[in-house]
Amino acid sequence: MSKFRFEALLKLREAERDEKKHAFLEAESSRQLAQKQLETLEQELIHCQEESRRARESSTINPIELKRFQAVRSQLSDERQRAQEHLKRMAEESETKRSELNSAIKDVKILQALKDKTEERELEEERRKSEKTMDELATHQKALERRKEQL
Repeated sequence: MSKFRFEALLKLREAERDEKKHAFLEAESSRQLAQKQLETLEQELIHCQEESRRARESSTINPIELKRFQAVRSQLSDERQRAQEHLKRMAEESETKRSELNSAIKDVKILQALKDKTEERELEEERRKSEKTMDELATHQKALERRKEQL
């Protein structure tokens, strides 16, 4: 059986697919990390709000403490906004990498199918040649037997 004509291209596409898979996994990992950071910031903000609410309910709150709560809440809100933007970028990057990976997988599947069809064709051709050879041998055998009978 001959070597698949596009074997080098198939190997190249498989290597590209593996690289794109690795890039997608890294992007997805970054997205998940950004998601966790956002969730942590949201929990901190909720905790800060609850702490502020408890302080107001328990007694009179002095202006310095009120400013501190407001500053912390403002800082956490800003961080949450940045984390949301970062998460959005990471999600977009992850989707881009997923799309690239799907395309690379499709390319490999196409080449693999071409390789499989080529191998099938070669096997079929080999089978036909074998049958033709067997038929020729049988014909020669019959001819020899007839000659022997005639003698």
